[in-house]
Amino acid sequence: VDTKDFGLPQTRNRTYMFVWQPENEDFEDDLGKYWEAIVSFLKSPVRHSLEAFILEADHDIIRVFREALSGPAGRTSKRAAFLEPDFWASTSANLKYSTITRERSGIDEM
Repeated sequence: VDTKDFGLPQTRNRTYMFVWQPENEDFEDDLGKYWEAIVSFLKSPVRHSLEAFILEADHDIIRVFREALSGPAGRTSKRAAFLEPDFWASTSANLKYSTITRERSGIDEM
């Protein structure tokens, strides 16, 4: 399935596995064909170009996001990302369990 066939102006191929067990071992069940018909019915052409979804640099939404990223929350996130680039050095609640697993597995010495 390609997203551009379903109204999204981008090419992203996706594969879906549809699995079912027919009732009464009836392997001639037409559910698979029904599923294909539904997916075909949902296809719609892209009505707008990708540019129609891109906001101008001076748009209010862009301004608000830029202000948020340059504000305290954005600076804190950026600082945290640079201070702790390694998961094993983080303060994650799962770190002690991960560390024990790594030690028991002999992955490296902590």
